[in-house]
Amino acid sequence: MNISDQRKAKILVMIVLLFVSCFLTYFFHVIFKIEIVFTHFFYIPIILSCFWWKRKGLVVSIFLAVFYISITIWLVSFEEMHFIEYMLRGLMFLLIGVVISLFTEKIFNIQEELKESEEKYRKAYNLVNFYKDLFAHDMSNILQSILSTVEYHSLFRNDPEKLEDFGDITELVKMHVGRGSSLISKVITLSKLEETEIQLVPIGVFDVLNKSMKNTKKSFHKKNINIHIEGLSKDMKILGDELLIEVFDNLLHNALKFSDNDNENIVDITVSKIQTDDIKYIKFEFKDNGIGIPDDRKELLFKGLFKRDKHTRGMGIGLSLVKRIVDKYGGKIWVEDKIKENHKEGSNFIILIPEARQYD
Repeated sequence: MNISDQRKAKILVMIVLLFVSCFLTYFFHVIFKIEIVFTHFFYIPIILSCFWWKRKGLVVSIFLAVFYISITIWLVSFEEMHFIEYMLRGLMFLLIGVVISLFTEKIFNIQEELKESEEKYRKAYNLVNFYKDLFAHDMSNILQSILSTVEYHSLFRNDPEKLEDFGDITELVKMHVGRGSSLISKVITLSKLEETEIQLVPIGVFDVLNKSMKNTKKSFHKKNINIHIEGLSKDMKILGDELLIEVFDNLLHNALKFSDNDNENIVDITVSKIQTDDIKYIKFEFKDNGIGIPDDRKELLFKGLFKRDKHTRGMGIGLSLVKRIVDKYGGKIWVEDKIKENHKEGSNFIILIPEARQYD
């Protein structure tokens, strides 16, 4: 039974209980001519209403208190009337309702605090495991690459031909150190996202995306890169902050890093405007000709909790960072096959970020 059905069932039960309360009062005092008003049954709807609806449930207590005082005045003769006693009984109904509603609210607040604390601890636990997994794999791989580079250079330092094929050791070590520095930078950014609330302001997409393209080409200067952009205009703005470039940088890096194409690495970026659920978004599509992502890994891709293999190794921190930034922006991100039902032909990363213009 869903929440809507439960709400309807509670209302129906309360209507029945109030009807029974009124009927019993009428039956005992009008039919049987009993002058003492029967009120024991009143406590059932009073307690239930305040337990179910908290302070809103006091409406039932007020109704029954007014009903009790009114029916008593109508049934009891003036000579035998004890008006103060009837008022006190009516106030007792209200008092019980107030106590029950306050008690229920207190319990509810405690439960919410416990849920909130549990959620915080769960997030912290998952984050610790994520960082542990990250440094156990990615950082270990980086250090191992540096060690292998040095060992290889030592092994063939007396063989100039092989050393020439191997390349400049300084550049290789510098590259691996750069990978480590980038990893640490992303971890710091990710931790800040978890700890603080970001302030969203209108950000021009044109300059940020073009800057990200330049950064990417510099990082992969040895690769033959061809990045196409379609639909981008200078007036496009999203609600975001300075971390937007991290989103573009990571998506472009992943598109090129996991490409097996030795001839040309192509990334097609399509930018458009769409509206869903009365919200206007800027839509970004990053299509690559990389190794692709199997369907069973698409859902896990942004969580950083998947098993690392050649299809996903090293993608966890970058895409987890992208996911958290997009979530902070109130956007959405997912991945599809570039060619439907053929993941080996490349991937299409799709991002929706709320457009700033609608909030002007």
